Amino acid sequence: MRDFLRNERGSVLPLYAMSIGIIAVLVSAILTHGLQYLEDRRMQALADLIALVSVRDQDYSSAYALQIIEDQGLVREHYAPILTPGHYIPDPGLPPYQRFEAGARPFNAVRVDLHAQITDDWGQLRIAGLLAEAAAARRDTASFAVGSRLARLEGGASGEILGALIGHDGRITAMDYRSLADIRIDSLAFLNAVAGETGIHTGTYEEILDANVPPRSILRAVHAAAGRDAPGILGRIAERALRRGKPVRVGDILEASAIAPAPLMDGMLGAHVSALDIIEATAYAANSEHQVAIDLDAHFAAVSLAIGERPQSPPVEAASRPGARAETRQLDLLTQLGVGLSRINIRLEAAMAEAELTRVSCGPGGRVSADFDVTTSPARLVVETGGALGQALSVDLGTGDRRRVTMTERHIASGQPETLRSGAGVNAGLAGTSLPLGPLTGSILREVDNLAGDLGLHLAEADLFLRGASCGHAFLIE
Repeated sequence: MRDFLRNERGSVLPLYAMSIGIIAVLVSAILTHGLQYLEDRRMQALADLIALVSVRDQDYSSAYALQIIEDQGLVREHYAPILTPGHYIPDPGLPPYQRFEAGARPFNAVRVDLHAQITDDWGQLRIAGLLAEAAAARRDTASFAVGSRLARLEGGASGEILGALIGHDGRITAMDYRSLADIRIDSLAFLNAVAGETGIHTGTYEEILDANVPPRSILRAVHAAAGRDAPGILGRIAERALRRGKPVRVGDILEASAIAPAPLMDGMLGAHVSALDIIEATAYAANSEHQVAIDLDAHFAAVSLAIGERPQSPPVEAASRPGARAETRQLDLLTQLGVGLSRINIRLEAAMAEAELTRVSCGPGGRVSADFDVTTSPARLVVETGGALGQALSVDLGTGDRRRVTMTERHIASGQPETLRSGAGVNAGLAGTSLPLGPLTGSILREVDNLAGDLGLHLAEADLFLRGASCGHAFLIE
């Protein structure tokens, strides 16, 4: 017995047994956590996939999410996805949690909460714990512009009468940007007119294209090149507009008008350019926005008048995403009167139009379309005073109705606009209160509006141009 007690051989076996047990526990824990991590990553990848595909296809229903799950070879009955669409603003100045607003339109993002769904003892399905969360967004864009006119006389009874009396088969417009857009000018005649207006004595057109000339010389050259087709407004523009503008390069004007100087020298000198395109490019270069702009400032009154605004696009920072707006008007008259210690502002606007991009849709094969809401009004008068009274009087001759239109790649390819109008009405306000004139005048104005349409007189129209559209790729957001 004494030999047995003194024998130390084999004493390490208990340590081996304890170590094997500890190692087994550690391996089990590592495997459990590893498998759990892999399962969490698998569920996170599934939630990310649901968010990306849902926002790509603009389908935010739970049924579509379950279809995505089934397409991955999983049992759809085991999952209960909850999708919350909203609007995502990619503004780095905002905290990440404020960039997504649930339920806000237009929808361009979605948040996915992926839950497990189990069957209880009574055979009822119920939602268990949260498996994963994900959010995705997309940036769909469209380039568009809206132009306006006060009146157009075309077709109807008036068109038939004009055709019978004088053989006129066309349109008569008032306060219309298209009166300049329809004038086509030969580029060679335009360059010759520029040389004549500026006194450039040269034998090459390259030197004319490289010349820096006053904006008024460009406008006068447009008027001269238009010849007998020039409307009266073009002559007034040439004499009154851009008097103080900085010199502009002739080649830059033609390039901005979609005719590059290089092809011009390669045999395209006979190409025709829109007079409106040249005027717009000149106005951009000279930092002007209107065909005619006048500012008068007297001791008791100040008058600001702008006539003939070009088609307007959304601000650059809006990037033409859904929700972007553009507005235009053909007459903007602001009169400021000094009465005592206060001033009275009287603003008269005419031929107004506003367009809002509401949705960009993408179909199979890269087909894209854009939805818009358009509002027009013949005229609006607003009288503002200082102090507590604020807006003393407002009268809007528009109905305030929004006209919805869908534009496609056909409009992009052809460059042709969609023409819309909201009709005539009366919306008035006095001292900040709304006057209920709609029920009294609505039916009468509708009849007058319908009669005018039958006669071929169309009031307060908007031309909506779709320049381009792009469906952005879906991406994950925080």
